[in-house]
Amino acid sequence: MFLNQVLVRAVPVTSSSAPSPPFLLRQVSFSAAVPSLDLDILCCRLSRRHRLACLPQSPADALVVYQRCQSHAAAEVASEIAAAFTGASVGEEEEVVCSGSLVAKAVECGLRCLMLERGWSFVGESIYVQSTFAVIEERTDLCALNVEVRSGLNDDYEFVVSPDAFRFTALKISDVASSSVIETFQQIKEVSLDGCNLQTACAILPTLQEGHVIGFSELPPSGQILDSFTELCSVKFCILQHGVETNYSYHAAVKLTRGASCEKQWLPSPFVLQGPGLQPSPKSVRASKAMSSMRSFIESLKGDGCSVVCCKYPLLTVNWH
Repeated sequence: MFLNQVLVRAVPVTSSSAPSPPFLLRQVSFSAAVPSLDLDILCCRLSRRHRLACLPQSPADALVVYQRCQSHAAAEVASEIAAAFTGASVGEEEEVVCSGSLVAKAVECGLRCLMLERGWSFVGESIYVQSTFAVIEERTDLCALNVEVRSGLNDDYEFVVSPDAFRFTALKISDVASSSVIETFQQIKEVSLDGCNLQTACAILPTLQEGHVIGFSELPPSGQILDSFTELCSVKFCILQHGVETNYSYHAAVKLTRGASCEKQWLPSPFVLQGPGLQPSPKSVRASKAMSSMRSFIESLKGDGCSVVCCKYPLLTVNWH
């Protein structure tokens, strides 16, 4: 999936007559380590509320990146972060110098706010999906975009966009457990599965990290607090509609198989998808769904005050794999 790429250059309409002002930043420093999940949730809330980049750098600090017209809002954001954690301090306003990656992150943050406002969900590192991941959407062909943000050579932004379409299926205990294991689960409300195999392979929302289901429990394991996790899913990824509030009766233990952490993680069962998670749609609908995704992306940029000045590799010539 996401093998085909379209290069889109977008220029803010105000930059046609004058150069875009430089990005500015304020740094919020912490005297001690802060809870990374709490910081992430707060930064996401403030980013969406004020449409600027609030970037957690846990445990050391957080960066607020913005443009001159957002200076007042940025000062409010920095003060609110500092007020939330004991011993925090706010640095002076300074210009972002020679940091294309930081500017790209700021643009990416703005794009995420824009896409979430237009009804898309966000999963993985850079994938946008026209879906709430509700149970009724299982095996439905869904529009998707993988977007890499780069700072342009002049005043423009570059988006390397890969439009596509996929299906998903939530993993259920009946998919991976034998009848005897299910019977045991009904009696003692917690079971472990033996070994990791093709049948237990899964991907978890919202990160799409791959792993294997190794057990189930009716109640959250002792010491596992899922409220913050579901809050982050709602604020940052817009996937709480997956049914986490009302539509699950057990939790799944997943052993991650890639990334920095390979430890066991407990999740509400609706957040665990079968196999690799995202399964390509049939060719009969895939190209048309992908083109619909691309059109929606272009229209979103234009509706947000950007002029799309270049689109390489027209979709009509793209080969769908």
